[in-house]
Amino acid sequence: MPRAARLYVPLDAAFFDDDKVVRAGEAAGWLYLAMCARAKQLDNDGVMNLEQVERLHIKGWQKRLQTLIEVDLVVRVDDRIGICGWLNWNESSAERAAKRERDRIRKAKKYGEETP
Repeated sequence: MPRAARLYVPLDAAFFDDDKVVRAGEAAGWLYLAMCARAKQLDNDGVMNLEQVERLHIKGWQKRLQTLIEVDLVVRVDDRIGICGWLNWNESSAERAAKRERDRIRKAKKYGEETP
């Protein structure tokens, strides 16, 4: 049986020693990690709306989020939250879409199918 594709979020081994993470503290750090995991699932280039953050079901998320903003781990613009540096460590959704299209064309050629 083929194994289901899995998504991974790059995590630097020094994450817990990062000055911003230390200043944020454990509670806000947990929200940050949850946001990173959900952002990867949503394929949203590290940008979430407040409803998506709330759906993480982390108690006290508003206060934790404010702490993340204060230490510059995330930035808030209106009702959207951007994870700072997301695209430094993760491919953009456009890059992934382009890869999937190249792969689709490659496979179609391999099996003699027509491509648009």
